[in-house]
Amino acid sequence: MAAESGKVCPTMELAIEKLPNGKFGYYFVDHDARIIFWPEIVKSRELMNHVRGVTDKSHIRYALEAQYWKHCTLFPNMRALPGHVVDYLRDIIAYAHAESITSQTSLSPFDLDELSNMLSVVEHVKNNIEKVNEHSVCIVARYMDMFFRAKFVNFCGQLGARLDADQSLYDSNSKKKPKPILIRILNVALFNSPKIHSESIHNVWVDNTVVKPRWKKFISQLNSEWSSFTVFSTVMLAVDVSFLAVPGVDDPSIQSKPAVTVVIYLSTLCAMGSLVISLVLAGQVSDSRRSSAGSVADFMTSMSQSLFGIESLAFMLSLPFALLIWG
Repeated sequence: MAAESGKVCPTMELAIEKLPNGKFGYYFVDHDARIIFWPEIVKSRELMNHVRGVTDKSHIRYALEAQYWKHCTLFPNMRALPGHVVDYLRDIIAYAHAESITSQTSLSPFDLDELSNMLSVVEHVKNNIEKVNEHSVCIVARYMDMFFRAKFVNFCGQLGARLDADQSLYDSNSKKKPKPILIRILNVALFNSPKIHSESIHNVWVDNTVVKPRWKKFISQLNSEWSSFTVFSTVMLAVDVSFLAVPGVDDPSIQSKPAVTVVIYLSTLCAMGSLVISLVLAGQVSDSRRSSAGSVADFMTSMSQSLFGIESLAFMLSLPFALLIWG
C-alpha cells in the first residue's frame, strides 16, 4: 500500500524518478516541515543553486523549502490548500510591494505591477482555503517557490545578508585590480562610455545573480538611449550627404580628396555605424534573454566568460554613443 501511494507516513511522501542514465532518483517530502530530505548524506551544488558560502542549517532550509514548493507545483493534486500558507504568502507579497515602492534597490523578484496582480490572485485563491483544488495549490506553490529562492540567494536571516540589490556579499578582487592598458585606452577613445556602462552592469549583475525588475529597467533605459541615437544618427547622415552633394566637395575628377571630404566620409561611416549598431542591439535585447531571470543569468554568465568579461559587454553597449560623438 505504501509503495502504491508513495507515502511513508501521513505527513510524508516519497517521490521516485527514472533518470536519463537508467538509474532511479528519489527524495522524501515532509509536509509538516515543508522540506524535502534524504535519509542519507547528499551533497549537491545544484540544490544550493551554486551559491557560495552556504554553511548554516537555517540557510540551507530555505533551499530545501524552495524545492518543497517546487514539488507541490509539480504535484498539486490530492492536497488541501492550508489557510496559514495563503496568509503568509499574502504578507510576503505585501512586504515586497511596500519595499518596491520605498526602495530603489529592492530585492523583490517582481515589479510593482506584477506584485499588484499577485495580490489580487491570492485574494481569489482564498476562496479555496482548506479545499482540495490543484489549481490554487499550484498557484500558491509557484509563488512560494520563487520567493524562497530569493530568500536563499540573498542569505535571508544570516550574518551579512544582502539588503540591497546592488550589494555584493563577497570580496571581489576584480574591482581592486587595475584595468589592462588596452581597456583604459579604449575607454578614453570611447569618451568614458564603457566605464559608465560597466558600473551600470555591475549594479545589475551582482554575485552572478540578477533581479529581474532591475534588469528590465536597465534594458528600458538602453532602449531609450538607442532610440535617441538612431534619431541623431539619421540627422547626421542627412547632413553629411547634403554636404557631399555640394558641388566641388566630392569632385570625382580630383584624385586626391581634400581633408574636408575625407572628414565628411568618416563622419558618414561613424553615423552609419552608430545607427546600425543601435538597431542590432535593440533587436538583440528583445529576444528570449528578456523573458526570465534564468535566461538573463545564462546570458550574463556567458558574457562573463568572454575575453574581457563583463567589460566586453560594456564596450559593445558604448559603441552607438561613441561612434555618434566621433561622427
